[in-house]
Amino acid sequence: IKNIEAVHKKYFPPCMLNLNQKLKQYNHLKHEGRRQLWLFLKGCGMDANDNQAYFHKHLASKVSGSELKGHMYNIQHAYGLVGKKQPERPKNCRNIITNPAPKKDEHHGCPFFFLLTEDLKEYIRKNYNIS
Repeated sequence: IKNIEAVHKKYFPPCMLNLNQKLKQYNHLKHEGRRQLWLFLKGCGMDANDNQAYFHKHLASKVSGSELKGHMYNIQHAYGLVGKKQPERPKNCRNIITNPAPKKDEHHGCPFFFLLTEDLKEYIRKNYNIS
């Protein structure tokens, strides 16, 4: 958990970098954004407890206790620890692109596919120091 901030700009793909930045900025992501990010962190080797701690840190100030408990359950479910006990796999690029387009206040999806050209140029300039 402590290394995410040090490595996210260098190693996260643009879609995950965007989600992580929005999570930190708003202390909230809509369901598909949370799911996309927690499955990515799972795929990177983060265990369920650390994944829950990371999201708890960001979400606790914005959501009620019961809603937070639901988010933590969803992370456990993704790891196959509860429910049908079938772990979910991280989404690949095709899954991310073919998901429904993000709506207002949603940040999931591929920036190269869903952002407008000018917004994409600004995103790349800001995050990758490319003029």
